[in-house]
Amino acid sequence: MIATAPPSRTAPGGATIPTKTRGCAARIVTFRLLVLVGCMATVGGCEKALFPANLPRTPYERYQQLHGLYRPSDEQNAYGGEQPALRDRLRPLEQY
Repeated sequence: MIATAPPSRTAPGGATIPTKTRGCAARIVTFRLLVLVGCMATVGGCEKALFPANLPRTPYERYQQLHGLYRPSDEQNAYGGEQPALRDRLRPLEQY
């Protein structure tokens, strides 16, 4: 069996370009385009929040609001910032 060189094309300057190199370059360009499209999609993001803060997040929370048992999810801490009201929300309903 005789070994042959890979097929090639001639460039405008007379240099030869192997076919495998051209295929690899096309794959690299395609990959870069896909990465660019993916980055543009993630940077764009959403215009508004998926779950607005003023709507109930679960059916149970909505049930509590309708029956007057709603407990706020946040409270102010000693420094005036917001923190989750874990003790209040985990307290049994009978204590209200």
